[in-house]
Amino acid sequence: MKIAMIVPSLKQVGPVNVAYDLAELLSKEGHQVSVKYFDKYEKGIHSFPCHTEQLAINKPFNFNDFDIIHTHGLRPAIYIRKFKSHISKPRLVTTAHNYVFQDFKYKYGILKGILGGSAFILAARKHDAIITLSEDAKRYYSKWINNSKLNVIYNTTIKRDINADENIVNELSELKKNDSIIIGTNCSLIKRKGIDILLKALSKSSNRIKLVLIGDGEEKQNLITLSEQLGIKDRVSFLGFQKNASAYLKYYDLFVLPSRSEGFPLGILEAASFSKKVVCTNLPTLIETFTEKEVKFFPKDNSDALAAAIKDTINDDEIGSNLYLAYNTRYSPQIFLNKHIALYNKLLKEN
Repeated sequence: MKIAMIVPSLKQVGPVNVAYDLAELLSKEGHQVSVKYFDKYEKGIHSFPCHTEQLAINKPFNFNDFDIIHTHGLRPAIYIRKFKSHISKPRLVTTAHNYVFQDFKYKYGILKGILGGSAFILAARKHDAIITLSEDAKRYYSKWINNSKLNVIYNTTIKRDINADENIVNELSELKKNDSIIIGTNCSLIKRKGIDILLKALSKSSNRIKLVLIGDGEEKQNLITLSEQLGIKDRVSFLGFQKNASAYLKYYDLFVLPSRSEGFPLGILEAASFSKKVVCTNLPTLIETFTEKEVKFFPKDNSDALAAAIKDTINDDEIGSNLYLAYNTRYSPQIFLNKHIALYNKLLKEN
């Protein structure tokens, strides 16, 4: 198959990370993949294992050279809606990486969130198939999109041998001294990720517990200020954006995901591939996809419950290996690839 993937940029962020893994898997399977993007960045980008090309938002490319066009994100979906009249041959697929109105509300506020969410729904309807990341997300989108177009494909992550920054490794090694317990999370520092709840839970936990935050974002200074107000500044390491953040998972004792909303968090799958213990919010998607023997849940926005869950998970010797088994049996790269290929072939047969 000839497949075009359209992403906002090549930057290492959630939806692009998914496209990166999918492009690599498809290319290894012998399919011809071309990745199109809008925004150019010099640092923190993926080196896709296939042809890449920068697009102008107001200029079409040769759509009909492809069998499948797969978009990831709002602008790519809108781009396809804008040039739909130019497209006759390829079948159109988009992945809904989040709960769109929830996500946009946290990013842009209520009004812009409604406008942005509505724009995505209108654009997604112009595609032949929409991929959601869970059955719960499918039910969410079925309020606005014909159920026959909705398909569930759980995310994956490819575990790679990647180089870690020696300075970061040394810092993490220092933190591990003196019988310390390292909990960490790798994410954008935005309100939706709930890092404020994690800081409050840390303030209620043993002084042995240290927190590592890898990522950057608009909430960073607010979180630094909060850590000072809570008296835990010396127990929190803000390490900023790091290329290939998963390289540092091996140094964590626990991975914590305190998000207020998620599509299907790659962070948990990355932690799973390292057999790490995970504590996460009891979001519908996560309750659907993991069991209480695989992760430790806590109620959203409840720092007391999070502190208790962290304490319980430290002493749970089986939860990490159970999560690793789930990664290999339910969320492996091969399963992820097979389901995408099956959807593409189904669409092409219907054409």
